[in-house]
Amino acid sequence: MLGELDIPFTRTSFGGLDPEDRGPEDHKALAKSSGRSLNILDAHLASHRYVAGDTPTMGDVAFSLASYQYFNIESERPNLRHLTAWYKCRREHPGYQKRIMMPFGNYPRDWLELERGREAEGR
Repeated sequence: MLGELDIPFTRTSFGGLDPEDRGPEDHKALAKSSGRSLNILDAHLASHRYVAGDTPTMGDVAFSLASYQYFNIESERPNLRHLTAWYKCRREHPGYQKRIMMPFGNYPRDWLELERGREAEGR
């Protein structure tokens, strides 16, 4: 079931739309579509501590990346109580704070600029 999840929101990071044509309405539509898929994960997390059961796995890492973007783009989201609790736990982890919780842009040119800034800072 979880292996079949399609999180459309992550497509904004991988060029699902032409960067010059992307705008706030595209992000809202992708967030809404992702919310429908994330309801499946939310239901799973109601009875499991982690994405693939009761111990952390690479599934948690993958969803950690997507969840950071999902929860940090201005958009309406459904109430995903269990996913939100899971995400809050991830945010408290020092490794997550250092490697995942970094500013991100909406377009490739933003990503390049942010990456150059991190390189200049020695990160």
